[in-house]
Amino acid sequence: MYYTEEELNTYLNNIQRNIPNLLIPRNPYSRQPSLLSLFPQICVEVMLDFLIEEINELEACMRGGLWTASTLMAFRIFEDTIHCHVEEDLNIKVDNLNLKSCIDKMKKSCNPSFVDSLHKLRMIRNKTMHPEERFTKDKALDIILQVCDIVMYVYAIEEDDY
Repeated sequence: MYYTEEELNTYLNNIQRNIPNLLIPRNPYSRQPSLLSLFPQICVEVMLDFLIEEINELEACMRGGLWTASTLMAFRIFEDTIHCHVEEDLNIKVDNLNLKSCIDKMKKSCNPSFVDSLHKLRMIRNKTMHPEERFTKDKALDIILQVCDIVMYVYAIEEDDY
């Protein structure tokens, strides 16, 4: 089962609404949602285990108020999602596993505006790796939401629709 863009926007809005719940330490006795639980079920079912672990690690960084670490984890999820999508879903072998090559391989099967947005996020990611780059809560949350959006689109929308 795949989702429409409108349905995914509802999920993304739900993640955005629940951000305050994701910023406080997790209490095992409360009903606080996990970040992963806010994704469409189809995404979680088809994600590789290491991506699920990375999303859980991102949530732990967010709950700890570690905004630069949260951003780095988000970019790791972004990069791994794109690599997996190109190699596993599109069945395209990428000799050089750099992110730019993977995104370029998606041009043939994806909407050009989607590919452009991936390249823009990749450029932000490149700047992030420099030690002088630090992230505020707002800047980190903006990037995290963009990455969540991309993960949902890659895993929950049929290729012809993005």
